[in-house]
Amino acid sequence: MDKKKYSEYLASLVEDLDIEIGEEDFSELFYAYFQCFMPEGKNVEKVFQPLENSEQLLKRILDVYEVTKEKTLKQFEEGVSPGYFCPNASENIALLEELGHQHIENLKLFAKFIDDNELEELLNNVNEINVVEKEIELEDDYLNSYIYDAISDWGIENENEEKLNSVLSEAYYSINCDYYLSYYLQYPSFVDKPEQDFLKSYFEIWKNGHYCKFDKSRLIIYK
Repeated sequence: MDKKKYSEYLASLVEDLDIEIGEEDFSELFYAYFQCFMPEGKNVEKVFQPLENSEQLLKRILDVYEVTKEKTLKQFEEGVSPGYFCPNASENIALLEELGHQHIENLKLFAKFIDDNELEELLNNVNEINVVEKEIELEDDYLNSYIYDAISDWGIENENEEKLNSVLSEAYYSINCDYYLSYYLQYPSFVDKPEQDFLKSYFEIWKNGHYCKFDKSRLIIYK
C-alpha cells in the first residue's frame, strides 16, 4: 500500500467525508480527521491497521477519546461540533505539581539525548512550579522558544515522508493544534528517540485539562 492508497483507505472509513485524493500533500487532506470518530473513537482502530506499531498507536489515541468523551458529549448535546479535543480540568493541585516536576526532569533527559548543554543548564535553573487558573503574560519566553525549536527539530528529523503514517501528520496536529501532543501520540513510530518517553508527562498534564509554559525559573501550569 502506498500513501495514495492509504489516503483513499482513510477516506473510505468515514461516511460522507468529502475530500479529493490527488497525487501529493495527502496529510493536508486529513486535518481534523480524528474528530470524525468522536466521541469514543468507534472504529478508529481501522485507521492504524495498515501501519507499523499499530497497537501502540491505537492505545495512545484511545486515551485521547477517553479523557475528552464527557466534554465532547456535552458539546454535542448543546448542538456544538467540537473543533478540538478538550479534557475536563482537574483540580488536583498536588498531582499537577508532580506532573510538572516530571515534565522538567523529562525535558532534561531529552536535552541529554540531543546533547544540548545549554538547554540542560536552562532547565536546571527552573526551581518553581505554579498552578494557576488561567494563562498569564510571561516575563521571558526564551526558554519556551528554545524548547520548541529543539523538539521541533527532533520531530522533523523523525518524520519519514515515505512511510504511510506521514499521511496522518496534520490529523495528529489538529487534535489540539499542539506539536508536542502530536509527537507524543506518534512516538511509537519515531526511530531516533530517548528510551524513556519524555513527552509522557506533558501529555498527562494535558489529559488533566491543563497546559504549561516556562517563565524564567518557573513552570506555569494553567487551564
